[in-house]
Amino acid sequence: MIKSQIAVRVPSPLLAELNSYVEETGISKTEVVVSAVAKYLGYTYLETQVKGMCRGS
Repeated sequence: MIKSQIAVRVPSPLLAELNSYVEETGISKTEVVVSAVAKYLGYTYLETQVKGMCRGS
């Protein structure tokens, strides 16, 4: 699946929490952010991957 890149600005305390989380879990920042956005939009991360593959992205 082709992935697009975006840039976002987040408050420093939120970035610090994200950095701590990825260090503790070993999950990439990309996976955490994509999963969070997908959840916010009502999808699971897996569903976004499957939908992307179905579209041929």
